[in-house]
Amino acid sequence: MEGWLERQSLFNLALAKDLPLLRIENVSVREVEADTYEVEVAWKNEGKLPTALEQAKLVKIVQEDRVQLRFDSELTRGYEEAKVQIVSPEVMDKTIYAGYTDAGERKTVRFRVRLQGVSGAEATVRLLSTRGGQVEQKVKIGR
Repeated sequence: MEGWLERQSLFNLALAKDLPLLRIENVSVREVEADTYEVEVAWKNEGKLPTALEQAKLVKIVQEDRVQLRFDSELTRGYEEAKVQIVSPEVMDKTIYAGYTDAGERKTVRFRVRLQGVSGAEATVRLLSTRGGQVEQKVKIGR
């Protein structure tokens, strides 16, 4: 039993080194019109495996990689009266679904944010992946 445990442990450690590993490479903010900003998020899978294997996709046990831009709830409360509005994406949960990230692949997504009555706001970029983990980074939007 001891020999089997040793081999199994070594196999699991080797596999862990190859798992998907998402890293946010860059978050940039630029003003595109008065009080409206584009937030671009770029990341890379530095692991040796994709964030989803084909079989996992077929049996639907993994979600797409997704990116969220989170603000303090006080800033986003009130829909059209909100001090911070995520204009794009237009989906209800304001999440960008980015498919799956292959080993070594780089991806980029963009949010569009409008500020009303505030000159700036801090946000948290969240990159979420079923197999690639969760990565967060703070970003300042506006002045």
